[in-house]
Amino acid sequence: MKGRSGYRTALLLLLFLALALRLALVARGGQRYFPDENRYLRCFILMRHLGRGETGAAVDYVLDNADHTGFILVGLVPALVHRGLLGALGLPVTRESLDETLWIPAALLSVSSVVCIALVHAIARRAGADEPEALAAAFLMASSASMFYFARHLLPYDASMALALGALWVGLNPQAGLGRSLAVGGLAGAALLTYNGYGLSAFAVVGLHAAWGGPKAPDFLRRAAAAVAGLAALPLTLMLASRGRGLEPYLRKMSRFSRGASTQTDFHEGWSLPWAYLWHAEHGLLVALLIGAVAVLWLSRRSSPAAARGLWWMGTAAAMYVAFVVLSNGLERIGTFGRLARQLVPLLSLSAGSAAAALASSPARRKALLAVAALIAIQATFNFAPPLRMRFPREVDREVTAVYGEISHDTTVVLGRSDERTVVPGSRYVLLNARYLYPIRGLKAPPPGRTLFAVAHPVQFLPYQYEGYVPEERARLRAHDVSMQMIDTAVVLPFARVPPDPREDDPR
Repeated sequence: MKGRSGYRTALLLLLFLALALRLALVARGGQRYFPDENRYLRCFILMRHLGRGETGAAVDYVLDNADHTGFILVGLVPALVHRGLLGALGLPVTRESLDETLWIPAALLSVSSVVCIALVHAIARRAGADEPEALAAAFLMASSASMFYFARHLLPYDASMALALGALWVGLNPQAGLGRSLAVGGLAGAALLTYNGYGLSAFAVVGLHAAWGGPKAPDFLRRAAAAVAGLAALPLTLMLASRGRGLEPYLRKMSRFSRGASTQTDFHEGWSLPWAYLWHAEHGLLVALLIGAVAVLWLSRRSSPAAARGLWWMGTAAAMYVAFVVLSNGLERIGTFGRLARQLVPLLSLSAGSAAAALASSPARRKALLAVAALIAIQATFNFAPPLRMRFPREVDREVTAVYGEISHDTTVVLGRSDERTVVPGSRYVLLNARYLYPIRGLKAPPPGRTLFAVAHPVQFLPYQYEGYVPEERARLRAHDVSMQMIDTAVVLPFARVPPDPREDDPR
């Protein structure tokens, strides 16, 4: 009992540390860096309709936003707290006041990332793991940078993953009845609607639930049918509601959005991007996770319950990766992003935790595993440091404007077909690259002058370069200086050589 209490204390400390790091990340800013974060503001539009008693308009608004619809509903809780705190501070709900206090909803949404860590522990326990194995899986999940740095942003990824992992926890019961199977499907469907890109996780959860109870065909088919029915219930309800309201069919609109999002990737990278992304995000942790997967295969020759569990997790991760390749390289329907590849991390963490449990058969091996855990913790420290140090365009622009007043803006890259430059007459200062740099169509020279300061741009954090940038764009970002720089154009250095302006046409 005492040992079990010790493991629980260790888990609570791990979750507390994970939450503290995420709150520190949020406090450093970065909200609304990605354009997709503007979806959070939809919650306020929905609240306005509801506050006015415009139920029909509220329903229509939800149905009309078929891209990650569930995030509007998930975001209502932090949005209500956000609005309530603004009222308590005597601030009006304006775009400016919302922008200044986006740390409030970001802090609340970051909790879902910590919930994912706790659910990995709970899933391992429900699957039959003992406390050391479950704690090892949670530790690996908590050490993942790809599960960390998105927590500062107003994005649906972690909330969706938490719903999918919650569905898996509910579904890992061999004696599951019809109600449990429907609940598994319902939670998986909610995960899919919260972030459409995690559809593979939703279907993987349904598949694991159906297969977990054993190979008997009637039971398998019963569980699978009920879970699929639960998964389809929410999308079909929205589909019928859209037809009843005379709107464009919900599923058609959702499908069109998904096809459009896939155009932001290179389909030929489906097989390689997950590993390139995970390497740049995790480094040594990825090596440890893959060694754990190989160890599970090797240990499966023995009659080890831990290795058997590990095979389930590793096999599901392998099936998900094959799906990436088929959908991207094979069918050229759904491209792969870094945020999609991170779906592998919970499964690989569970698999490696199982491998560690199966290997810890002697005091010497347990000491070796503790040494590996120490190395993983050191690696996580290095992986977490860049996101914690990161500065973002909105914050840099705000600070510079407070000191220098209105200044001109420009970039050292060509963005689409629009003019990247804004000129303030009479200003000698130009702030470079203080914006979201996408898409990267070409390169151009900075204006001549003295550089007063330079700050790394977020896109120089390599994992961010796997969010919609194709290989040609990543090559430009890595070969060219895209840091945020303040240029004093009134001070031109003698003999300064201004490079040519190599603007390029849109290659796509």
